[in-house]
Amino acid sequence: MSNSKTNFGTILKFGWPVLLIAALGLIKWSMDQSEGGAGAKVYAARCANCHMESGQGLGKMIPSMVQSPAVLNGQGNLACLIRNGIAKDTAKVGPGMPGFELSPSELVAVINYMKNAWGNQGGEVTFAEVDKALEGCP
Repeated sequence: MSNSKTNFGTILKFGWPVLLIAALGLIKWSMDQSEGGAGAKVYAARCANCHMESGQGLGKMIPSMVQSPAVLNGQGNLACLIRNGIAKDTAKVGPGMPGFELSPSELVAVINYMKNAWGNQGGEVTFAEVDKALEGCP
């Protein structure tokens, strides 16, 4: 009987960090699965004012994110575009776009959200891909 108490005590003493990490991972996973997770929050806070919650943009003034080649195929360029923005005089349409100083995790989250929201099926980018893209930004 005392052996089982010792084993349980050992598990509590040394196993709690593993249990904590597992619990935090499960919480993060469940948050990421709910309505786009962190990417949806970043999009709502930084992008939706112009590109709309629906991703449709504003006609010729603000480009749509829905089935957009820039969103679906341009993960490297997309990271640079979000970080640096587009000057008004170089924008193909609309008033240009401000850059946003987002953390790498926010960039990954919002890019993955845009690539997979509104019926888009653009896959996912990784931290490594975003870091590499940011290194090559003009």
